[in-house]
Amino acid sequence: MIGHREVPSDFLLFMTLVDYLLDAKQYDAIVRTFEGKNYRQLEHSPGIWNALGIALFETGKFEEAVEHYELALSL
Repeated sequence: MIGHREVPSDFLLFMTLVDYLLDAKQYDAIVRTFEGKNYRQLEHSPGIWNALGIALFETGKFEEAVEHYELALSL
């Protein structure tokens, strides 16, 4: 199973992981990667929030997806 339990401390590594999971259509893994984490260093990254929005949409969590799309657009 593809996934990651901890958010890597290196932001570029985290972005690469999320991009890889998107390309592999591992949407559940993206959602799990974000669950219960503190994202202070990710707050200002629209690409990350958009990716999470895509993953949430693809897993049927439409309302949460819209929230993350809106957050991405606001940055």
